[in-house]
Amino acid sequence: MLDNSLVGFATKDKTIRTILRQKLSVGLDDKVNKTLALLRKERKAGSFSQDTQIIPGVKILSDPDDTNDAHYKSPVGRLLEISNQTIRSGKYFAVHIELSPKDISNLSLFGFICKSTAAVQSTMRVCLRSHLQDRVIDSFFDKQVVCIPDESIHMDVIDVTRRNNVPATAKWRELVLLLPNDSFEIAINDLRIFAI
Repeated sequence: MLDNSLVGFATKDKTIRTILRQKLSVGLDDKVNKTLALLRKERKAGSFSQDTQIIPGVKILSDPDDTNDAHYKSPVGRLLEISNQTIRSGKYFAVHIELSPKDISNLSLFGFICKSTAAVQSTMRVCLRSHLQDRVIDSFFDKQVVCIPDESIHMDVIDVTRRNNVPATAKWRELVLLLPNDSFEIAINDLRIFAI
């Protein structure tokens, strides 16, 4: 069954249109996409520090050593706009999005599609984080998300059948968007998760 929430991305990119024609496993990613849809509908704003929950399932974490003036807002119809004026740079600044699939043994591909803009060109690294009983395992997507002043669309997938750092089962999982450590203004206008 096709997740119709992804259709809005299929405007110009032929690769995205091809992916959308496949039969997507909506059940595994439906919960997180509903969470993101809820955030798009709400109007939120505030400042944040080391651990700030935007809504249940979405939070921003930063290095305790990071000294900054950081703010977020979520205008109706968009996901997150984040601005950070760094005074002393830490090592970690990221958006964490909780994922529902604990068992992904029946999956072949796990991916995301993102619309973004930025005041000046900036990049984000994205990983699938699996929390096990005694450790955390990160599997990074191959491409970085490049955010530019004009809205751009980015899609990436992980072939979970070919990655030895994606365990079939985990206590819980997250999609982690690693933001720049220095000053930035980035808007994540939209984000959808899919699984095949």
